Amino acid sequence: MENPSSQDPLQGQVGGISAESELSALADRLVRSNKICRLLCRSQSLSPKYPDIIDRVRQQLLVELELQTTPTHNGSNQEGELWLNETLDRVCRQVFDDAALTWLAIVAQQQPPETRLRKEALTILIQTIEFSGKLGRSSGSESQQIVQETLSYVVEKIDRYKPSKGSLMAWALDAKKRIRRHVRASAEVSDMQQSAQAKRIKLKSQLKGLVKKARHFDLWFWLSLEIKGLLPKQQSVQQISLVSLVLALMLLLLDQEPVKANDLLTHIAYECFPLAFRVEESFGEALSIDEVTQHESLLLSELVKEYIHEDPEGLCQEAMQACTQATFRVIALDRLDGRNWEEISTRLGGIPTSSLCGFYTKWLRNLAPRIKAYIQQNH
Repeated sequence: MENPSSQDPLQGQVGGISAESELSALADRLVRSNKICRLLCRSQSLSPKYPDIIDRVRQQLLVELELQTTPTHNGSNQEGELWLNETLDRVCRQVFDDAALTWLAIVAQQQPPETRLRKEALTILIQTIEFSGKLGRSSGSESQQIVQETLSYVVEKIDRYKPSKGSLMAWALDAKKRIRRHVRASAEVSDMQQSAQAKRIKLKSQLKGLVKKARHFDLWFWLSLEIKGLLPKQQSVQQISLVSLVLALMLLLLDQEPVKANDLLTHIAYECFPLAFRVEESFGEALSIDEVTQHESLLLSELVKEYIHEDPEGLCQEAMQACTQATFRVIALDRLDGRNWEEISTRLGGIPTSSLCGFYTKWLRNLAPRIKAYIQQNH
């Protein structure tokens, strides 16, 4: 005798008590297999509405199964189960409509705050919203973040929802629109912050390099000519003298108080790229320099570039034996600019990529503590 479980789950006697019993048992099994229905069943003491929702799913399933007592396909039991699961999902989404979700929200509001019952009701509500797909499918990272933040908003602000003013999903979708604007505005601000910070770091490095290239004797000689009145009284000449004075003072400050000199150069770089004004113009939010520096994450690659350009101890000029042009500085800057090993090899005359990689890794390991100390001291 053939085992009934191996047959197509939709097959049985057409008409009669046996077929009806099989369909009823099949509907019960399908209802039990749905996660939301199981949650509603376990928590039915919270509200008499929960069993009503389960019964609606079961009744609608019976209608669907009665219409399909003879499957249109000639497939296997696996194909039959696939059809059953698809039917179950479709029926559940029909039952978990806006009215049902609104009732679930009301049940959650009725539970005392900060209690197990409130948490239990909110869990059912959130999982039902996710299952229904009414918030949209979170395919990309941004949309996933928006959906998750919207669900968090529903949990945290559920008491603000007023059923008399509309359905739960209308309220949730309105919150989603606000959250989307906030997420996109924050991402744009973050991009602006990173771009401005990269420019500041580069400018600061260039300013420090300019000061270090200046020589005391040349600067004071120029200024002595100004003091003696030997230079023409022209505006352009006076501006050159002023620049010479600033360079001379910065050079003294770097020699005598390097920490203060570094802070001054940082401030100059920030003043040259006033991000706060652009943020205020774009989003209507006034930010001070201090607020921007507190919330802005520094670009590590730019800080490492600054160290390599500065090369305070002259260690970045170490070259490979096979090629004196292949210094750690050249290789590291190429890597930081996104070039792969094949491109660097071609630029340096065909040095094997394994040799380049080994040399770079060795020196990076040696310099890592010095780079870290430099960044901590200067930033």
